[in-house]
Amino acid sequence: MKKILFVLLITACFVVLLQQWKPLAEKVQEKEGPAEKPFEETSKLLEQNYKIITVSFPKKSDPSKQIQKALNLAKKSKIPIKVIIPEGSYTLKKALHIYSNTWLYTSPNTVFHKANTHKEIMLLNGDFKVSYKGYDGNSNIIVDGGIWDAAGKDKVWTPSVFGFAHGRNILIQNTVIKNIVGGHAIDSAGNKDVIIKNNKFLGFYGAGDEPYIEAIQIDGMISKKAFRRFGTVDFTVTKNIRIEDNYFGNSHVKGMKPWGVGVGSHSTALASPYSNIQILNNTFEGMTYAAVRGHNWENTLVKGNRFIDCAMGVRIDKFGSYYTVDGKHHITNGKFITSQFKVESNVFIETDKKYK
Repeated sequence: MKKILFVLLITACFVVLLQQWKPLAEKVQEKEGPAEKPFEETSKLLEQNYKIITVSFPKKSDPSKQIQKALNLAKKSKIPIKVIIPEGSYTLKKALHIYSNTWLYTSPNTVFHKANTHKEIMLLNGDFKVSYKGYDGNSNIIVDGGIWDAAGKDKVWTPSVFGFAHGRNILIQNTVIKNIVGGHAIDSAGNKDVIIKNNKFLGFYGAGDEPYIEAIQIDGMISKKAFRRFGTVDFTVTKNIRIEDNYFGNSHVKGMKPWGVGVGSHSTALASPYSNIQILNNTFEGMTYAAVRGHNWENTLVKGNRFIDCAMGVRIDKFGSYYTVDGKHHITNGKFITSQFKVESNVFIETDKKYK
């Protein structure tokens, strides 16, 4: 009888513990949910309610100043803002700064020309020299549409067209970024949950000593040389980035060529790999170094892409130099992380076309 009571007591205790544990488990599951679906929150940016702000351009006004006035409204707005730029052609004389909870919308035919006197990044998510940390910089941002012409056809060195650092939930879509000398189309330096889709990256010119420059650089805040405009060198690196349905090629403007690398990295911190990288359904045409370059990447999927006349389709670096935790460059080659790297269902095409 005592044995039966003992068993019943243990069973009752087990049931009570199970009931108490279940809500806790559900809370843990809820907490871990976003990590399991890192792009879900980014995709939902398009579904939010936005305060509409249409930029006006009085006669003889400076487009850079007019657009920036609208973007500045996000700093004090209690709800997200959608800045709409009317279709047209605009010359930008200064960098544009975009802030949290902003949708910058332009028609696909709107052109932003970079002025010859403009030596900075065309669009970046923060203010110069501000010490953002981690992924707590300006976030929840959409850049949607527009032809962003860096005017590199004149062989003037241009830094990156878009520079983003220390942010999360970044969506860049429906843009054309072209004619760049020496820099990147997009520099993602330490961002989390990034989607780059349905864009065209056209036309690059390099001096020749750095053939590995990327249209989209997956980067981190690992050195003062990595991203110089703002932010803290705290080894925040880009993770959870999806690059899909884009085209990488030539602008066919005199002097321009296809990119050296379509998507890749060329600097890293050994102990801070770039992770959860998805490169899906893109077309890379004529890349002169490698269409995709994995450089201390882990948990990577390269799937459904078309590689046309590229010097290499996918390059995975196993060794290389890296930054140490003190921010100094380590010349000695280290062994990189290459775990969970999948390359599948891609098409490699070689024609008689020559890219020069």
